[in-house]
Amino acid sequence: NLFVSSMERVQLSKDLTFQKIFSVLIFVVLIAVMAGSGVNIWYVTAICAVAAYVGYSTIYQADNIEFDKDYMYISTRNDEVSASLAEVYVIKLTMTQLNRQRMWKVKYKIDGIEKAARFFPSSSPALDEFIQNVQAKNPDVKVSYSTNSFDLDS
Repeated sequence: NLFVSSMERVQLSKDLTFQKIFSVLIFVVLIAVMAGSGVNIWYVTAICAVAAYVGYSTIYQADNIEFDKDYMYISTRNDEVSASLAEVYVIKLTMTQLNRQRMWKVKYKIDGIEKAARFFPSSSPALDEFIQNVQAKNPDVKVSYSTNSFDLDS
């Protein structure tokens, strides 16, 4: 148990800085190797498009999330949004996977507007504590530990 007070924040999402840098390097090397080997430019373009989509959907789509007893804090490049844990209504596992770790999705409301955040958990205890804190604030939250569909909804 992490014992979180309303003043302490716990990192819920995993830091993906290394994966982001590594994916860009792999992408550049892939283009260089394919361009230097005389492969048809359309093949290079198609492979790069698929690699870009997969990279975006697994790494760049993940949000930086922290939480405390009352709120979760979603950080983007430009700002930070806080949402009450009482406004979280879905926590679910997705099919997206990176290094044998699954991405999770949190659906919540801010001023009645439905929003979603995706993350790779920093640790199992942090995820467990987050779920417990949300359930304490919203007993009706839907928590799903399994999935059988692609994460296509917002």
